[in-house]
Amino acid sequence: MSRRSSSLGAAAAVSLLFALAASAEAQPAPASPAAPGETATPPPAAAAAPTGGPQAKDPADELFARGNDAFDKGSVDEAYSLYQQAWTLKHTYDIAGNLGQVELKLGKFRDAAEHLDFTLRLFPPTGKAAPREAIRLAFEAARKEVAALTIRVSAQGAAVSVDGTAIGLSPFEVPVFVDPGKRTLEATLEAHLPTRIVIEVEKAESREVNLSLVPK
Repeated sequence: MSRRSSSLGAAAAVSLLFALAASAEAQPAPASPAAPGETATPPPAAAAAPTGGPQAKDPADELFARGNDAFDKGSVDEAYSLYQQAWTLKHTYDIAGNLGQVELKLGKFRDAAEHLDFTLRLFPPTGKAAPREAIRLAFEAARKEVAALTIRVSAQGAAVSVDGTAIGLSPFEVPVFVDPGKRTLEATLEAHLPTRIVIEVEKAESREVNLSLVPK
C-alpha cells in the first residue's frame, strides 16, 4: 500500500468513525486502559445536570466535535490540534481513533499506531463492523512504518524512557511503538544502577527488549 492510498483510506475511515461520537456521548465512557506502566482508573462520573436545566457539555466532546467539523472542511492541521486537546482531557476510543487517522494522514506514523492500537483494544464488542474495519486497516498502514517493542524490565516500578522521553513505569502490558532507526532505551529505579541500551530497528519490525536493573 502506498502512502498516498493509506492517507486516502484514513480520510474515509475518519468519516466512518464520526457516527460513534453520538453513542459515546449517550453512554458512559469505558475505563481507559493504563498507559504503559500506569494503573488503569475508571472515568470520572459525569456531574448530574440540575433538574429541568440543560446538561453541561463535556469540554472533550466539544473539542472532538469541532475537530470533526474542521476535518470535514479540509482543515486537517486544525482537526489534529483539536483532537489532541480532546485526547489530553479524555482517553476514549473514538477520540483516539479520529486522532490516529489524522496522524496517519499527516505522516505521524508512530503516534498513529499508538492511538489506533488503543482504539482497537477499547472498541466496543457491539460496535459497528465498518468503523472497526476502517480502524484496523488504518492501524495496519501505520504499523508498516514503525517498529513495535515488547519491553521487559527485571524490576517492577522502573521508570523507562525511549530517546529521553518517559513512557511510563514497568511492567508494560502493550507494545511500545517507535520510529525506525537507532533508539536509546533507559530504565531507572531507586536503589538500583540505571541501565541503558541502544538498538536499531526497522519498519514493521517486532522485537523483545530486556532491561536488567542491578541493585546498588
